[in-house]
Amino acid sequence: MHAQKLVWFVSKIASLHRIGNKAVTTKVVYQNNWFRVLNSGQWFFVKEENSDNGALVLCYVGNRLVLVKVPRRAHETTLLEAPRGYGDPGETAVAAAARELFEETGYRVSESDLQALGQVKPNSAILMTNVNVFRCVLPADSRPERQHAEQVAKGQEGFQEVDSVELIEPAQLTRLIATGQISCGLTLAALMLAASVPAKSE
Repeated sequence: MHAQKLVWFVSKIASLHRIGNKAVTTKVVYQNNWFRVLNSGQWFFVKEENSDNGALVLCYVGNRLVLVKVPRRAHETTLLEAPRGYGDPGETAVAAAARELFEETGYRVSESDLQALGQVKPNSAILMTNVNVFRCVLPADSRPERQHAEQVAKGQEGFQEVDSVELIEPAQLTRLIATGQISCGLTLAALMLAASVPAKSE
């Protein structure tokens, strides 16, 4: 009953919201620290906070791709994914990319090391999120600055956000995708972007 009252109270607040290039009237029907559910007529959308400046990073150490094993509660399993995360308020997407890569893997890069590949829309039917995708290539002998056990990202409740950091060889990457062992949609879309955008010249 309390939850229903909360939803009803919030749903009476209407405001103009920009969807693409169009301003539409929306109502917030639910919100928490991470996202809002917006209603516009018969349509409902999810707006993730600080997602517009969030980022995903495809980091290569030589020709090996850096991936992380992440427990995903929504799917009750651990997934192999590219490092990614929300931006902090006022942070640029490229700064978020460098920070997230370091927090999750220990590999430190500068913003100038990162090449913007474009954006992907994870679920265009319901999510208003655009994920910024970046690529960087480190020397083959690069090592993370800190041991993973010491620098692993922690969630707000103290849970371990990343289980392990993996370096994936090209042939292994193809096999992991073909066998469904990499099933994260954002990671797969980012890899397609990377295959389509030429590497920046030095």
